[in-house]
Amino acid sequence: MRVAAALRQASAAASESSAADDSASVQRPEFKLQITEDPPTPDQLQTILDYVGKDRISAVVKGASDEKEALRKFNENPDSFQRPVVCSILHLCVCASG
Repeated sequence: MRVAAALRQASAAASESSAADDSASVQRPEFKLQITEDPPTPDQLQTILDYVGKDRISAVVKGASDEKEALRKFNENPDSFQRPVVCSILHLCVCASG
């Protein structure tokens, strides 16, 4: 939960700095933070797997060695999805802890 708190703080700071017109401060892009504890939808999982790349699939779905196996394992047992996963749609990347 420390990551979530840090991201919330960064999101709030980015919103505040974009509202203030202070050219001397560091400008960070605004971003939308969405935290969910629900498992991803099949489409979301597919996107996550695309972002994470072949070498890190097992960090997202426990015991999976490729995309097809990850989707199968997830469909059989949604708890095989390894949390936490942080996704950046803006930067098209995923950070997985597994």
